[in-house]
Amino acid sequence: NLDNGTQNSKISNVHFRNTGDDSMALWAYKGAGDPANSGNVISNVTVQMPWRANCFAIYGGTSVTIQDSVCEDVLTYSGLLFGTEFTSYDFQGSNVAKNISLIRAGGMMFNQGFGALRFHALESTVQNVAVENIDVVDSTFSGVHFQGGSGAINVKLKNVNVSGSGTNGIEVTSNPSGKASMESVVVKTSASNALALGGTSPDFFDRLAGNSGW
Repeated sequence: NLDNGTQNSKISNVHFRNTGDDSMALWAYKGAGDPANSGNVISNVTVQMPWRANCFAIYGGTSVTIQDSVCEDVLTYSGLLFGTEFTSYDFQGSNVAKNISLIRAGGMMFNQGFGALRFHALESTVQNVAVENIDVVDSTFSGVHFQGGSGAINVKLKNVNVSGSGTNGIEVTSNPSGKASMESVVVKTSASNALALGGTSPDFFDRLAGNSGW
């Protein structure tokens, strides 16, 4: 857990297994008066079987990068979360997740099923986030999950492949505002619906070229 103003740190070539909280967390906590986390990088990290929380959790911060990594077999939460929670700073700069596999991720906690790739605007807006070249395979619940709260969601997804979702391929809950830009996002063989809007307007999505299946 890199928090309280951690800057320009790199975590690479690490294997986590059976952790009891987020295996890798970047938490830009503002409650202590420290500056936001900035410039931190997660690269070539493998996470297997965390029994509580997420494989990778990014709680606010500036110019975060997570790349070339794998998450497998999550019990209770998401594989990769971008969220504004736990008194975190907003997302600033350019925050990037690319070249990541989420395999059998997502789970049930607090009577709620969490998607494998999740964006949660609980306390403030999730913004300045670009996600590219992501494979979401056999998620327990939804493959991609947009979850509203006090803020909006303004993110970009490109070259995201979702297959074999246990419920919906793409799911929207808690009626988020904002816009999700979707380019070459492909959904296949979901157990329920390819897209479940949960009452959110279809205009939440900015559909660019190359999307299919939803």
